[in-house]
Amino acid sequence: IRLRRFARWRMRGLGRKAAGRNDEDLLSEAITATIAGDRTWREGVDFYQHLLGAMRSISTSWHQKHEVDLYLESELQQTADDSREPLDRVVTTLDPERILTAKEELQHIRELFAKDAVASRIVELLAMGWTAEQICAQLQMSARAYGAAIKRIRRTLSHATHVR
Repeated sequence: IRLRRFARWRMRGLGRKAAGRNDEDLLSEAITATIAGDRTWREGVDFYQHLLGAMRSISTSWHQKHEVDLYLESELQQTADDSREPLDRVVTTLDPERILTAKEELQHIRELFAKDAVASRIVELLAMGWTAEQICAQLQMSARAYGAAIKRIRRTLSHATHVR
């Protein structure tokens, strides 16, 4: 269950760069690569930690392979004379439905952490696009304290997703 949750979290971070793959694909790829010998399993590392590392590496690789954002065909402008390249036809308007959904989800997350000042502040800074290092510096906290807060945030979000 923990491996699936981690895979789901990694795939969510990929967004469109997942190219149609899902969390099951990521976990299966990590297991298959390990069995095939494509992923070296270091001595002293348990199987769970090995698979976490493999999934982290694979998903990072998938992310880096896509230099250009992927677009749905429905997001491309269609004209009678479509001799232009597909990326030249990208519609640049934002989908109002996606914006509303994102705002509602962020509001729900804010409500979940209303009583946890540290987690609430971290969520706000993450929403603004800050990195872990920037957040630690801004909140004057150690990497360990940040990691503990992130773990708390993930657990709360995971539980809230299952309850919803």
